[in-house]
Amino acid sequence: MNKFVGYIVAAVGLLGLAVSNTKAEVIQKFIPISIPDSVSKFVLLLSLALVVLGIVLLFGESKPRQKTKEVPIYEGKEIIGYRREKK
Repeated sequence: MNKFVGYIVAAVGLLGLAVSNTKAEVIQKFIPISIPDSVSKFVLLLSLALVVLGIVLLFGESKPRQKTKEVPIYEGKEIIGYRREKK
């Protein structure tokens, strides 16, 4: 689930980066959104933060690690193996 959300957040951030770049005429043809210069820096910083957050979600742990300890298995007085036991 975290990876899916990470992809979505990163994609929204990349879209925001593309829209905030007002000098790119090719992007303006495909995305006809005009952002004033006073807001452009805010959108740029917010988009950059979204991209970083998306990358963190993508590469973060998706499953929490379970703490286990190894317990010996005895057969008589000899240890024949170990098993993992949840704490």
